[in-house]
Amino acid sequence: MKDLHLHLSGGTSPALLYEIINETGLKIKTKNFWDFYNAVTINKNKVHNIEEYLDVLHIIDDSQSSPRAVKMSVYNACTNCFINGCDYLELRWNPYKRSQNFKIDLDKLIISARAGFEKAKSIFKLEGGMILCLGRDVSEEANEGIFKKAIQYHKKGIIGIDVAGHEAKNPLNQNFEDFFKTANILGMTTTIHAGEQNYPGVEDTLAAILERYNPDRIGHGIQIHRFPKLMKLAARMEVLFEICITSNLVTRAVESEQEFTKIFKLFEEYQIKYTICTDATFALETNIKKEHELYERIKKLSKK
Repeated sequence: MKDLHLHLSGGTSPALLYEIINETGLKIKTKNFWDFYNAVTINKNKVHNIEEYLDVLHIIDDSQSSPRAVKMSVYNACTNCFINGCDYLELRWNPYKRSQNFKIDLDKLIISARAGFEKAKSIFKLEGGMILCLGRDVSEEANEGIFKKAIQYHKKGIIGIDVAGHEAKNPLNQNFEDFFKTANILGMTTTIHAGEQNYPGVEDTLAAILERYNPDRIGHGIQIHRFPKLMKLAARMEVLFEICITSNLVTRAVESEQEFTKIFKLFEEYQIKYTICTDATFALETNIKKEHELYERIKKLSKK
């Protein structure tokens, strides 16, 4: 099975993160491991929206702020995915958010991450690569730095770019269009978080991304089911949608499994291409097998 949408922050074992924190002496608010575990795992009782979901993941970003921590985390995420049935993984992360505002060299972080992925490849024969996330929530300077590194390390462990961050607050607050044009010309994978939440303006955001960015894929994108014209456009463009069921249910982007049956029916009616992904394995206590099992259960609901 393939997982094309997994974030390094949500794909790292809490036990490993706690070990890293204790080794580096980072200050944290929790008093013991189980308090920490509860702080970095996510469920519908604790998280009620995308803001609270992202807050948890940002706690994890800080704990991975060293080359060694990144290498260990990447290897850990890869091996966990392999053990749970994944033979192809695309792992995405934002190196700037691990750099302590550029105090740590981005090259050292990326080279360390690549070493972790290559180790997993060599031992477990796991295929795939890494996607660097640009951020709606970081400066233009930081995003330019990330993009330059994505180009520098293209075909050297980095296979593409993404844009992540709170979409409703910052739909297209920076112009990423030139980055996507260059990446598409170079043959890099291009994907972008969009249409995850339903908010005023989501239709305009999705339209702008499809028409101006020409991405290969869209992360989540489930709100496109509300807009027939955009579904037709996405189908013509053969854009692949990365669907993360558990994640969308936890953040209330989709209210229920029953609602997902309607979304999948519309995707199939309009011939929208999609793939099932995890988003965050450890943080959501899921894996690619569980997500496919959940997908099959939802598909059975649609037949009742």
